[in-house]
Amino acid sequence: MRGTHAASIPPNGVRSVVGRSVLVVDDEVDLLEIAVACLEDMGCRVFHATNGSMALAIVAREPRIDLLVTDIFMPGGMNGVELANRVRQLTPRIKVLYSRDSLPTRWPRRVERRSMVP
Repeated sequence: MRGTHAASIPPNGVRSVVGRSVLVVDDEVDLLEIAVACLEDMGCRVFHATNGSMALAIVAREPRIDLLVTDIFMPGGMNGVELANRVRQLTPRIKVLYSRDSLPTRWPRRVERRSMVP
């Protein structure tokens, strides 16, 4: 690789997450607490929510979030893909990581696999 982009990547290919802002969204509080603790231990500034509405309120007041980690399948309201799409409208450069403790055998109708990729 050439140019300034290559120079900004450490030799081991891993970028530091220290000081990055992360929003974790999961309806399962135990998993949410584990994710928050791990990310804080890594040096991240972590925000958390148990549903999409709470997450959107956080993004509205904290527009400099670097990463959204969201459960794909959350009961009621919006799912993780819908949340990510709405967050990207507010913060277009945000990175999104989808998570799930187990996958259902069938995707909900309102979540199509192709809608996960922007």
